[in-house]
Amino acid sequence: MNVRVPLIIVLALAFNSLTIESRSIQTISGRTIDFYSGKPVSNVTIILLNSENLRKYQGVSDRNGDFEIPVEPGDYYIYSYYDSPSTPGFDSPLIRSKTIYKAGLGNITIPVIPGGSIVLEGVLWDVEAGFPDYYAFTVNTSIDLGEFYTVKTFGNPPYKYKRGDEIRYIEFDRKTVLVPCRNVELRADLLYLNISVGSFFTSFEIEIRGESGGSFSVNQGERLMINLEPLMISWNIKRAEDSISKTRSLISSMENAGFYLAVEKERLNEAERLLSKIAVSTNLSFLQHKEPIYEAYHIASWEIPRRIELMRIKARSSALALPVYVSLFSVLFSYFIYEEERKKLVQAYILSSISMSILLYFFFPGTRFIVPHLYIISLLLSMAVTYYLLFRLPNRLAREFKVEGLVSFKDLITVFSSLAIRNLKRRKIRAFFTILSIAILAAAFTDMTSFSVVYGVKTENLNIQYLDDMAYLVVPSQTFDSTPIPLEETNWLRGYYKTAEFHVKMETFPTYPAEQVEIKYNGRTAGIYGVIGLSNKIAEILFSSKSEIEDWVIISKKLSKSMGIEVGDTIQVYAREPGGAIWALNLTVRLVVSDTELKSVVDPDGTLFLPIKDPNSGERCKPEETIIVSTQSCTALIESVPLKTSGIYVFSNYETLSKISYKLASMRMYNVYLHHDETVKLYYIGEKLEIRGLGPLLIPMLIVISNVAAVTLNTVYERMNEARLLSNLGLNPRYISTIFIMESIMTSMIGGFLGYFVGLIIYRGMVAFSSTILVREKVEWYWPIIAVFLSLVVSTIASAKFAVTASLKIVPSRMRKKVKTDVRAKFKAYGVRTYSMPVRVPLVDEEFFLGFVESELSSYRGYTQSVSEIERKKYAEDNKTKITLSYKYKRIYGARHHEVVVKLHLTKYPDRDYYLITAEASPVIPGAPERALDDAISFLRDILMSWCKRGKP
Repeated sequence: MNVRVPLIIVLALAFNSLTIESRSIQTISGRTIDFYSGKPVSNVTIILLNSENLRKYQGVSDRNGDFEIPVEPGDYYIYSYYDSPSTPGFDSPLIRSKTIYKAGLGNITIPVIPGGSIVLEGVLWDVEAGFPDYYAFTVNTSIDLGEFYTVKTFGNPPYKYKRGDEIRYIEFDRKTVLVPCRNVELRADLLYLNISVGSFFTSFEIEIRGESGGSFSVNQGERLMINLEPLMISWNIKRAEDSISKTRSLISSMENAGFYLAVEKERLNEAERLLSKIAVSTNLSFLQHKEPIYEAYHIASWEIPRRIELMRIKARSSALALPVYVSLFSVLFSYFIYEEERKKLVQAYILSSISMSILLYFFFPGTRFIVPHLYIISLLLSMAVTYYLLFRLPNRLAREFKVEGLVSFKDLITVFSSLAIRNLKRRKIRAFFTILSIAILAAAFTDMTSFSVVYGVKTENLNIQYLDDMAYLVVPSQTFDSTPIPLEETNWLRGYYKTAEFHVKMETFPTYPAEQVEIKYNGRTAGIYGVIGLSNKIAEILFSSKSEIEDWVIISKKLSKSMGIEVGDTIQVYAREPGGAIWALNLTVRLVVSDTELKSVVDPDGTLFLPIKDPNSGERCKPEETIIVSTQSCTALIESVPLKTSGIYVFSNYETLSKISYKLASMRMYNVYLHHDETVKLYYIGEKLEIRGLGPLLIPMLIVISNVAAVTLNTVYERMNEARLLSNLGLNPRYISTIFIMESIMTSMIGGFLGYFVGLIIYRGMVAFSSTILVREKVEWYWPIIAVFLSLVVSTIASAKFAVTASLKIVPSRMRKKVKTDVRAKFKAYGVRTYSMPVRVPLVDEEFFLGFVESELSSYRGYTQSVSEIERKKYAEDNKTKITLSYKYKRIYGARHHEVVVKLHLTKYPDRDYYLITAEASPVIPGAPERALDDAISFLRDILMSWCKRGKP
């Protein structure tokens, strides 16, 4: 066999592949020259960046300034800089081409200008937004280099940062800025991540100035060090001062509208004292400056404006409700003056409502925030509704029952109110001073106390079970639209609270439906949507798994089974940057967790542990789509995977954690969950009740109670003859005492409303002449109700006891009734007893009435009480028509039962068109207790009263 033919073929193929490979390698060549002299510059670093895949190629110019760099075919940006080993810093700024050069192009002339470097130390932060997620340093220069220009953006900008170049792919130190040798201006941009839309935005621009307060001048090769911490302190103090100035203007405008904000002004002064204290202190550290600035800014920018806004909203709603209370007071006051003179009563009601509403419009601050015609509409509507409800509606709803001897509740109240008003009018001086004392109480309540809902730190005990019983707190940020907690925040807390141990939880925020990373093992690949980063200690608490290594990973059982992975295996974790670069980590499998267990794990705030996958529906990642790695691995992945700090775990003693919890909730507005002794306490910002001035109110309250009690007691004993007359007319002690209590109620309602309105006016005067009032103004809609209710309570407490006791002494009919009942209980019944029924039945209702009574009687078939043998008979007797309805009533008393025969007689006289009703009761067995007959008749009377109220057709 001829073996030369295959050999020739193999050699030909090899030669052909080498030819193809040589053809695929191209170069970009040129020369680096001094921009000013035109002489060649050696040792200039040239970086070629592929515009499509962002692959980098690098070379250095020789002693003649020439360079030639092999590249793959494509289009390239050209970057260059000069760094001499004999100088401490860079010797030229970073230069970039304006145009894109194709591979294979030669004779490119790259200018080199003298320059130096500025190294920035310290962290950037803003008192409002905290530590930035990204930052950029921008150089302001205007040197014309033709086809090239100096790179202006350094630092850590996000991908595709609109204001600068792709500096992230050049791998410069993030705190080093290359500048030309002339006066340059430097600016820092603080950028924050908007998780809800997955984008970035620039929040703040900060000018970085030199020692002279202006631009920087750097010599060639110089390495200038600048500390950012003093600049950040000055910047944030200025931010806090601006916030204080704006809030002071807000307080001034609200005071001009009628509000009294002494508490808010005192809090603002406290914020100013915090800033002035650190401004004059030169020996404070950066951390000692940071917390007072945070507190001052929080007071001025959040706490006080929120309180004022809440007060304004409540005052505006109260302004529309104020005419309602004015109408109620006006109708009470007018009815008190003109009880029976209806025309004068209505005139006084209208005049009083309009005049008081106009007066309060100028004294109640909430009216400044509503349109005047809305206030007028509310007034007119309140007047019309109140007038209709109190003067028209009762007459329409009144129903005359044909029940002899029965008085309606409406008539009783009307009579009692009328008697109370007439008694007050007869004693004008005494009534005047009683109303005055109650009005003083209501005014004191309005001016000396406040029960206000304000914003502040609240605590709440939660029913959350967690795995560890150690004392620790967590600052979660679980939801996908939450602001992440920067790592610098943890570093600051760790530095400030040195006695506490800090750990973080990191997780990916949603980029649905894109996969975040890939894992590979033995040729198998799986896409991962969620990555969670935990410290060794937190992983041990959550999963009871110890580990001494840092490069570990925890996966679900389902993922382990599908990939063939076991504990101890090493897997590769790949993450791709937006530019195309790939990050790879080799991680050892620490633990395989069942899917059920991974789904059931919760964070200390009670939310599920797995990250959010879909930002629209809130769907969480499945266990097989999630991996848990160490925080060290997360730090490596954070360049390419959008990870956020979603929680801070702090371990320490309970006292330290309580202080940290309060500070984080008040100044940073985090939701802080403090775990201790198997309980969870939540610290958060919310509305809470603030009580002021309650103690001073007790003195006028006791004075008013004593005054009203003395007046009531004196009035009762002065009117003994009147009480006896009322008793002889048939009023029992309850009705008589009700008359006296009605007098107190009338005075307390009039005095309560009057005191509240006068209190509003007095408060305005107190505000005008005093700056030390520490109680808040009554701007909520419910304060008039509370003032009247307080007056009613005080008046009732003062008058009820004395009125009832005195009435019983004057008319002890209840005692006589009790004695009479006890005596009657000893009598026996042997014959028929006749009872008069206070009911009359029209002829047209005869069948309806009898049918109703028979139906009611037939419905009673119980064990303790029953009706049987019902019969009806109609006959004529002595020109009278009679109907007799008889039945047998049975009632059980303890171990005995008694039966009573009851006959209901309906009698119609010739000259009448209705029936009169009487009843007879007789025992079946003579000698039954009289109580049995009384109960039988009471049972029948209840049926007749029910007919009168609801049985008529």
